[in-house]
Amino acid sequence: MFFLPSPLPAQEELPVMEMEENLSREGSIPVRIVGGRLVAAVELSTVHSRIPVNLFIDYESPSGLQLHDSAAKALRTEDEFGQTIPITIHFPDFDITVDRREKGPEDEYGEFTRLHSEELNEDALVGSIGSRILSKYRVTFDLHEGRMELALPGGEEADGEEAAADDEEPGDEKLKVGITVTDGVVWLPIQLASGRIHAMAVSTTSYDSLIDREWCDIQGFPAGEIDPLKLGELNLAKCVAFRPQEVIYTDPPESIGVLGLNLLKHLHLTIDPSTKTAVCFISSPPIFPVADREYFEAEASGDADRLEAWLEKYPKERLSAEGAEKLLNDRLVEKATPGQIESAIRRLRVTWPDDMISTKALDLVKELLKTGYPEQAVLAGELGIEGGRTDRYPDSVHQLHATLGELFLGQDENKRAWRHLLSAAFGVPDDGRVNLNLGRFYEKEKRYNRALSRYVQAVTKVETGEQALEGLARVQRLMGDTTPLSVDTIAPLIAGKTYNYAAATRYRPTPEEETNRVALVEFFTNANYKKPGKEEGAIGGALGNEGVMTYFPREKVAMLTYHLLNPQLPPDSLSNKFAEETARFYQASLAMQLVNGNRLFPGEGRPEDAEKIFLEGRKLIRPSLAEKSRYKLELTGSVRDGDLTGSLKVTDLSPTDGSPTAPTIQIVLAERRVLYPSLSKVIIQNMVARAALTEQMKGIEFKPSDGQMVIPFSRSLEEIVLENTGYLKSRAGGAQLFAAKMDPRQLTIVAYVRDGASKKILQAIQIDPTVPEEPAAE
Repeated sequence: MFFLPSPLPAQEELPVMEMEENLSREGSIPVRIVGGRLVAAVELSTVHSRIPVNLFIDYESPSGLQLHDSAAKALRTEDEFGQTIPITIHFPDFDITVDRREKGPEDEYGEFTRLHSEELNEDALVGSIGSRILSKYRVTFDLHEGRMELALPGGEEADGEEAAADDEEPGDEKLKVGITVTDGVVWLPIQLASGRIHAMAVSTTSYDSLIDREWCDIQGFPAGEIDPLKLGELNLAKCVAFRPQEVIYTDPPESIGVLGLNLLKHLHLTIDPSTKTAVCFISSPPIFPVADREYFEAEASGDADRLEAWLEKYPKERLSAEGAEKLLNDRLVEKATPGQIESAIRRLRVTWPDDMISTKALDLVKELLKTGYPEQAVLAGELGIEGGRTDRYPDSVHQLHATLGELFLGQDENKRAWRHLLSAAFGVPDDGRVNLNLGRFYEKEKRYNRALSRYVQAVTKVETGEQALEGLARVQRLMGDTTPLSVDTIAPLIAGKTYNYAAATRYRPTPEEETNRVALVEFFTNANYKKPGKEEGAIGGALGNEGVMTYFPREKVAMLTYHLLNPQLPPDSLSNKFAEETARFYQASLAMQLVNGNRLFPGEGRPEDAEKIFLEGRKLIRPSLAEKSRYKLELTGSVRDGDLTGSLKVTDLSPTDGSPTAPTIQIVLAERRVLYPSLSKVIIQNMVARAALTEQMKGIEFKPSDGQMVIPFSRSLEEIVLENTGYLKSRAGGAQLFAAKMDPRQLTIVAYVRDGASKKILQAIQIDPTVPEEPAAE
């Protein structure tokens, strides 16, 4: 299974507790080198769940068990109170249990899984095991046989020498050296020709064995060709080509490098921290990698022509992809000729795996476009399309077509654009960007009906909704339709492409419900709330809310929806300060619905939960309608010249009945329907609260005179939009600011009386302000 990156941020990194009580078993761990990293296929479990995963073996990393958030969620590593739950790592021969996971580099895990999914047997790489676990054991690396051995210190083979003996072949020369351990990093002594002893760290996070570049330059060997580098009597310089590179480990002072996987895979190496010794012998005789040495020499020269000559000689060696990427970068930086740049791109193409040609090309195209090389991006894209049929990620070739189509459209190469976009549309017919650009193409060609159709498909997608709206408005005018575009004209066009729910019947009051009472339903949500990998989240609550709205007339039930920001979710651009303050007042959580301020029903679920949620809401609302209200509300409002003005008259029908706490009154401006595509797949948002029309976020105190109180209000619509836009800019980076705009034709006003002590809504009313008819658009 794959664990995709979650939109929710991980828990704060916590220290890993000591593990002595869990170190009761030992055994073998099957390992493989994949993509230059050491990987173990294991199972992880908690009391709740067990999952198969892959983990890096990061022998020198100062960490315990690092995990991606998605794996932690699948395992439920925290209880409902935020307390951590122990996690068990299951190896074939034994288990290790840790008290909690740590946060790891999630982007790295995701990218590694994407590039090496087949080698990982389709189980995601979700974390790593580091030295906080491994340093407790005597570790034997036997990578030639595909395993590591973990043994408890102090056993019968505590010195490690006998541990190696069983695997020793006749004639093997075994050596034993002392080790140094600093901060979990194991250092082996390395002797130079001068007899001076330096130190190199044992590393499983680097494939190459590294030697400090600055030290090499001082010694006069810029390509790292220092010889000998002896571990005991074993000259490591004859086994691998050491790569000159900055070495991050600087303690102890005599450290000069790192022994990586390219060397460890040829050694049988046992490290025993308890005795401070290491025992090793060659388990797989190495063949010196001449191509590696020549690459490091070409790289050290800084000469792009020499690097290209190396690629000519070694087009498909281990370092060829890296060399081709470096060559292309060098050619672009030096502003080489088009022919030289094309040659570099073609050499890079040769290095791509046969089942990832389109995927690799798509990555390159994006990078070239980002850095301002559109012509080179076209060549890379066309080379990548050739491998579309065999790519392990079929969508890659469609996205290549989409990217090239958009590029050609911007260059007015309309026919080439159309061919690529149409190819993309066959593969990803619902893609917002593809449909948007096809709409633009057909608009340029004056084929307006087809343009309209494509824009309608694009308008329902988060990433293209705003641009598609603009396209629809243009095409509508070009077709001679002077009706101003609105959500009401768009809704019929997208019918069938979005979720919706309407109650099967309509409200018929019982005799007991024939009162003056108007209920209020308040929905707290975030339009982008969607559980990863599931059709579940805000969509269920929104559809249930639609059910309530279609069942009850607004003369009996007024409704408001408050869109809230959440740091764990992408910005909801319908959020505003008033919604935030209202949620704080109620102490409301995300995705909940309140009836009259004190009764709760669900605000989240799956689309198929819509009827169940609606019925729960109806069950709470109907009894409240039988409660006669002591308050009568009369509300007026009108929009003129960009200002909303009106008044609310509140009459206490029982002025002699005292109340210990004066109620409060609030007047709210909302929009009945807003077109706002969201990740939850709610496209048209209903009854979106935009602002308070009183001077106080929590409302104003009811202070009647002769049982009545009149509250006038006046707000500039432009001022409200500016306030909400400013809120989004300050609180929600990346928000789509177009969503803060309001359509006067969709405005509605809701007023209510709230009990000052219990927060219960005592009476409500909703009206639409009068709006002057707009002249037909020219």
